[in-house]
Amino acid sequence: MVRARQSRRLWNVPDATLLATIQMLDGKGHWFASTPDGLYDGSPGAVDQADVRLGIRTYPLSIFDKGLHYPNLVDALLAGKRPKVNPSIDQAATPDDVIDRENSHQL
Repeated sequence: MVRARQSRRLWNVPDATLLATIQMLDGKGHWFASTPDGLYDGSPGAVDQADVRLGIRTYPLSIFDKGLHYPNLVDALLAGKRPKVNPSIDQAATPDDVIDRENSHQL
């Protein structure tokens, strides 16, 4: 479940695939974008306050920076690029949920 002020989905129209979900979190311009396979990007305010849930444990989103953070993700998608998760990343470590720790809701 997403509890954001606004949520938009970015689609590849020719094959009807979801490219990313972009969420506006507050009136301060904080946003978070994620792809279905786990890549993400966001404003510093959003990323800094986000946690991820793996099963019953919660971790800071920053532990996924090396493998899943893709700077300028939305710009890359709009330019026609289709970034993929590094195959060496253990898929068991893909976040189940991203949680806004400041407001205690899922992103």
